[in-house]
Amino acid sequence: MLAQQSAFTLSGDPFQPLEERYKDVVLKLVLPADTYDESASFLRLVAVSHFGYFPDFEGLRNELIEQLEKEVEVAREFFEAAKKEQQ
Repeated sequence: MLAQQSAFTLSGDPFQPLEERYKDVVLKLVLPADTYDESASFLRLVAVSHFGYFPDFEGLRNELIEQLEKEVEVAREFFEAAKKEQQ
């Protein structure tokens, strides 16, 4: 709880969403799917990550996998650009 900066909420109807129950306090934002990459980049910039929310081995694994996938994508783009220059 401390690592996730969590808190408990008291609620009445367990099937009513929080944003409906507490309209003056909770706002639900739904981002379009095409903003995923930009949103993920922003979250990385402000240091929000898997490991930050889940500070265990699985959270660390997920964060490392995400970083590795990004590095592979950057390398792939680099080699594709270099290949186009040679042609």
